[in-house]
Amino acid sequence: MANLFKYHLQKARRESRSIAAFNVFNMQSIRGVVEAAEEAGQPVIVQPSVGTVKRLGVETLYAMIEG
Repeated sequence: MANLFKYHLQKARRESRSIAAFNVFNMQSIRGVVEAAEEAGQPVIVQPSVGTVKRLGVETLYAMIEG
């Protein structure tokens, strides 16, 4: 996962582009961000708040994102 993230960041830099980061707080917002990125064929950064991580846990969030 970290290598894929690094790859997309380096590619964006080479192409003078950015990668959007979206704050997510539940399954619906995660699915919306992921589905929109897939439709657009673009990478995104899924950015949960500290409270969301505490409430749901890292493992649960990862499973939701990987869906």
